[in-house]
Amino acid sequence: EGGGVEYTFYAPRVFNGNLRYDYVAECASEPPSSFFSTPVPTATPTLTTTVSYTFYVEHSPDKLKGAVTYDMEFGVRAVLDDFLGGTEDILMRHAKRDGLVIERVVANMVSPTEIGYLCYPTPPDTCTPISVDVTATHLATATTDEITFALLRQSTHLPSLIDVDGYTIEYVGDRAVETNTGITISGVPDREMMGDELTFFEDVAREFLDKVAKSQENDSLQILGVKVNGQEITTGGAYAIDEADGLSATLPSMQKRNNAGRRLKKKSNNIKVSVKGKYRPPPEMNFGEHVESSINRDRELLQKELKDRKELAVGAGPGNGTHGTYFDEAEVVGARQIKEEG
Repeated sequence: EGGGVEYTFYAPRVFNGNLRYDYVAECASEPPSSFFSTPVPTATPTLTTTVSYTFYVEHSPDKLKGAVTYDMEFGVRAVLDDFLGGTEDILMRHAKRDGLVIERVVANMVSPTEIGYLCYPTPPDTCTPISVDVTATHLATATTDEITFALLRQSTHLPSLIDVDGYTIEYVGDRAVETNTGITISGVPDREMMGDELTFFEDVAREFLDKVAKSQENDSLQILGVKVNGQEITTGGAYAIDEADGLSATLPSMQKRNNAGRRLKKKSNNIKVSVKGKYRPPPEMNFGEHVESSINRDRELLQKELKDRKELAVGAGPGNGTHGTYFDEAEVVGARQIKEEG
């Protein structure tokens, strides 16, 4: 009945061999493609800056010391919050651009010896020396010295801005100072400083001034920054020192000693710089005159620093083969305070 068709059936095959498994720690593979991946942004480091405001606070004798420190904390914090909110232009810019935030404001009583003189209140009031320590955080896009200067810039105005009742407040702490100074350097190439040369000059000038500008009368001065604001290449020196009478001259005396060939090759760079610092009186200080006289007194030392450390300027310049040679034949002619007109 099968119609003459034959079927053949096969039994399932049986595997009679052995399997061997080897462990491999890592399998070689191609690295994943980054074509569609998003790079992880690099976080900007955060810095911490601490500034102290010092006051003599005159108040009634029945006022508790704890109440005095609390009121000063509250008063200073309120003023700083207003500054960062827009009433002080530099601090407001730091808040927006550099993420400046006031983290802590803590007031403590200090000794009058830390201030340097005594307070004599109007009887029957008493006088308490108070230090208000302010801790701020900010991005590394601003240095701690820049933030220190910004926080101290309005320090002398704090007593009139602190809104607390029952006190007569005198500010007796560190204050910010700033001056514009012209420095003439002769024997330089016929071009302005560029790139790393600018940074190098600013760093050397700052360290130089921080070392020589401290006076015997007041050693609290600290230079917080030197910034080049302008350059002018000339055949003479705009901020030279007349060696005969010590007054500013239009041409440096050293230029007269140069031979004609060198004058054709080398120029003078009249550099305008902003110098920022802080100090604590007494005594009071004319910062502009002090910076000018410090440079003129020790200009040979500044010249030596520029030449001896010129290797730090390697990589500077416009890329024409003069890298690191800008100060090779430099001579510091002199400095002069640039006073604002009017």
